[in-house]
Amino acid sequence: MSQTVTLTNETGMHARPAGIFVKAASQFQSDIKIEAAGQVANGKSIMNLLGLGLEKGMNFTIQVDGADEDEALSTLVTLIQKQFEA
Repeated sequence: MSQTVTLTNETGMHARPAGIFVKAASQFQSDIKIEAAGQVANGKSIMNLLGLGLEKGMNFTIQVDGADEDEALSTLVTLIQKQFEA
């Protein structure tokens, strides 16, 4: 399953939000990939996420595949919508 989201926080996906995203993604067994601008990154790797260069206003797709994919996708989309605030 997948969902496309827009990054709305001012600083984009720099180290702090990428770390928060990876920490949340790593709680799940499912494989999590991020697709943006023709590139695909492992959603559980901070270096992969930073390599995408996601900036404010960019759309990207979260792809989740596995036993807990519903909860994982919901959690990650909510995290982005709340601009990485718990």
